[in-house]
Amino acid sequence: MYTLLRFQSPNALFERGVHEFDAWASAFGDTRIELELQPSGAYKPVERFCEFINVPELIDMFRSVADVVLKHDFARLSRSAADQGRPTAADHRRGQRRVP
Repeated sequence: MYTLLRFQSPNALFERGVHEFDAWASAFGDTRIELELQPSGAYKPVERFCEFINVPELIDMFRSVADVVLKHDFARLSRSAADQGRPTAADHRRGQRRVP
């Protein structure tokens, strides 16, 4: 998510002061320290990203650059009569659609 926003909307990250990953991760992520077994047999505490926080703000930034289509939006789409419910593939050489 950070990488997408960094490439698509760097100004939004700068405006919110989260243009560096550490700042973004502390604003939108929570970490947890867990013990991890090492090859030597000893346990080592490791800090890992465990969940997102401030999700509404993160979704607002994401939707400013992403085209989000929800399940109920698909009901509004109509299929062409030529498709007849079968999958189609694009023919990139001529820009025409063909039915497999």
